[in-house]
Amino acid sequence: PGNVCTQTPDSLLTHPGPTMLSRAVYLSVLTLSGALNDRDELFAKYREIFPNGNRNAASHRWATYILERSASMSEKTMRDLFSGFCPISGSVLSYKRRVLRVQMTLPAVYGGSETGMMYYCCSPCVCDTQDFLKVDTKTIQIADGTTQAHFVVIGNPCTDQAKIPFQASDVNCGSNHELVKATLSDHGHIIIGMFFEPGIPHHSDSAAQKNDQAEFADMCAARAQSGHRSGMGTIFREVAAIAPIQVSNSSMSKIPVSTSDAAKLTKSGQTGTTDAQNGMVSKTTSVIASELSFARVQTCYLSVIFSLICVVF
Repeated sequence: PGNVCTQTPDSLLTHPGPTMLSRAVYLSVLTLSGALNDRDELFAKYREIFPNGNRNAASHRWATYILERSASMSEKTMRDLFSGFCPISGSVLSYKRRVLRVQMTLPAVYGGSETGMMYYCCSPCVCDTQDFLKVDTKTIQIADGTTQAHFVVIGNPCTDQAKIPFQASDVNCGSNHELVKATLSDHGHIIIGMFFEPGIPHHSDSAAQKNDQAEFADMCAARAQSGHRSGMGTIFREVAAIAPIQVSNSSMSKIPVSTSDAAKLTKSGQTGTTDAQNGMVSKTTSVIASELSFARVQTCYLSVIFSLICVVF
């Protein structure tokens, strides 16, 4: 797997009268260029994508590897590949693995908020998403033209390379403070995964089974109080906190929170204390307000979700 094209690329199916020889030559070219047909072929490239064998907080490498080859893929294949890894932990999400698909509402860097679907390895990654990730767009080349897609993004951690934790050994910086093997969104941020806007077949259409972001509120609040020890721990959080993307208040989640509640939480120090103990920067008021909003949701259906584990290595 990963060395041979097992399926005929969509572009060949519509090519006017190709000969068997030309089809074979074209397939050989795609194979040599690292063309991908499914997640299994992507996973087989793990050591190529992660030179140090460490995917911790390095999902930008998954994203770039796919986008560098998207011109030879159908949109369906491209989106399937993006559903094959967790944007937070970098864990592989195989076809045999139980799907954790969550409908999220996140701030958009261009204003307002976006609601869409995301895939995860485990529930703590939902908490890190709502604390740090933003949504942006990018127009990408696929086999039959161009398409605009939505992605989740973080700021550039190479603005302060010394703060990158040693556990994230494949989060590397270049000589000009650029993140190695990163693809930038339309507004210049680091793409770490796909945000499946509503209506994408098999991912975010009405038939897709999903959990809702609000279901994880109590768990996320408890995790914050315990110092974010579950899931990826603080590894991703430390990377994402180096250069958090600033958005206006109008870009925050649509879930309301009173300013008085946010002020009380800030004054009492219920959040931020454990982050400081782990060497992280203080949270912005907007993030604190968002955490309080989610903590006030009373119902939580996590009996199955807690059985999922993000393995950190």
